[in-house]
Order: sequence, then structure tokens, then C-alpha cells
Amino acid sequence: MDTSSSKLMRSTESLFFSIILPTYNRSYIIGETIKSVINQTYDKWELIVVDDGSTDNTKEVVAEIKNGDNRIRYIYQENSERSSARNNGILNSKGDFICFIDSDDLFREYHIFKINDAIKSSENLNAIFITGQSILKSGKIEDLPEERILTSAPDFFFTNTIITGRMAISSKILKEFHFDTDYRISEDTDLWVRISSLYPDIIQLNCHTLVYRVHDFNSVNPEKYNAYLERKLTLKKIYNSNKTNLNKNLVSKTINNCYFGMYRYYKSNGYSFRAFFSMLRAIIELPNHRFKEKIYLLMTSIGIPKKNKSEKNNN
Repeated sequence: MDTSSSKLMRSTESLFFSIILPTYNRSYIIGETIKSVINQTYDKWELIVVDDGSTDNTKEVVAEIKNGDNRIRYIYQENSERSSARNNGILNSKGDFICFIDSDDLFREYHIFKINDAIKSSENLNAIFITGQSILKSGKIEDLPEERILTSAPDFFFTNTIITGRMAISSKILKEFHFDTDYRISEDTDLWVRISSLYPDIIQLNCHTLVYRVHDFNSVNPEKYNAYLERKLTLKKIYNSNKTNLNKNLVSKTINNCYFGMYRYYKSNGYSFRAFFSMLRAIIELPNHRFKEKIYLLMTSIGIPKKNKSEKNNN
């Protein structure tokens, strides 16, 4: 173990965390997010709010909530997308470990405490720590099941969408790797794949400490934005850059799954023929993957209903 790791191991009870919060025009919701950080039971942290060129009153909202709390820092930058904002936050961070939170999500009050406890119990400070996730929709919170790690670390991160708010990674690692600013979608997948190719140990926390809020303006809303089309293209680029570390069969299935999100977007917006052709292409590209689902969606996209039991009995 190197000297820096030994020193950090001896002082894990007083680890300092940097929490990076990128935001753009979220003044109407960011206040609750910041308060969820302020309410942490573990108090050795800094919050870096990186305003990615907001044109609303985000700055004033942050200043009002900060109210002299020196743990909260505000950085303004010209609009450059969230990857650039996160990189800016990392560059200006002082913590031993770095966490993230999006401006519309929430930490439960024990989020940092649980992560710190897991790091204290671990002998591997280069591990990637992942918390559980809940979703808040229509006023109800639901805990999502924990993903099972049955593959290599890069394959795990490629095939599962692990959002940034669930992650805690050593600042040493995150100052070695950066978010790729060329990607607007799945930029987190790209970073986790690259990091885990060199630092493959994953430690999952058996607790749901990150609350993902579902609302109309989520960056990936398959009914309002055709985000899965861009995700499909990005995943192909990620694979092409990491072929030696990724399983081609798992990659093909993950990319093929994007057609389901594309279908949902087309169907929700009245593009029936595009919905039909998205499923048709999904079948052609990978016929043995989720075949029955694809056939069903293919038929419903053009208005062929599934027969109910009474119809079957009359035939």
C-alpha cells in the first residue's frame, strides 16, 4: 500500500467529502436538494454548486440557502453541459472522496454517514462505492432493487445505469479520470467503464440513500425526449473505445435495449410508424433477445391488439 493510502486509512474517521452539484435553470427545485445535503448527519463535507450558465435566479436561491455556511461554494461557468460542470467541481474540490448529486435529486440524511462507514470498513480505498437508489414519483417513494454483480466491473457499469448520485470515489482517482465532455447522454457510463477497467473493485452499500425524483423535466424522459436514440449512439462509441474490456454479447444486448426507450418516445408522441420500425430494427439486429416483447410491441405499434381470452374462445 502506498504512503498516501496508509495515511488516509489511519484517518478514515475524519474523511472529508466533496459533493459536486451541477445545475442549469433549476432554481425552482435546487433548494430542496441543497437542504438534503445540509441535513447530513455526517458533517465533514463541502458542497460545490456549479452553475452551468443558468439564466434564472439560481444564484440568489443558493445564496439565500447558504446563509453564511462556508461549506457551500458557488461557481458560475458559461453553459458547457453537465460533464464540464462536474469536471469543474472536481477540479475545485478539496475532499478525500467525491460524491455527486443532481440538482433535482435528494440525499437521505445518512447518505454521507453510510458511505464513510463503508470506507472505514474497507481495506481498499481505490474501490468504487455504490449506494442504493429510491425513486420519488407522484409523492411516493419506492426503493429499487440492488443490481447483482455477475460480470466484470466494466461490463457491470456498461449494462446497468448507475447514476452519479449513487457513487463515491476517491478524489485521487477522479483527478486522474474526467467526464468526457463530448457526451451529453451516458457520460457517467463512459466514466465508470474507464475507471473500473483500472480500479475494478466495487463495494455496494445495502441501503437506499439517494432519492431520484421523477418529473416532466428529467434529462432522460423517454416520453418527452428521444434520449435513447442518443444513448444508443453513445454506447456504441463507448464500446469502440473500450473493446478489450467489454463483453461483446452483453454490449449488443444493452445497445439493443435502447430501442425500447425509442419505441416509448415514438409511441407517446404519435409516431406509430417510427415506433414500428424501431421494434423491427431491434428484431433484425438481435432477434433472440426479448423476442416476444418485441413482437408484441411491433403489433401494438400499428394497432393490432393482443387477443383476450374471450376472443380466443370464440375462434
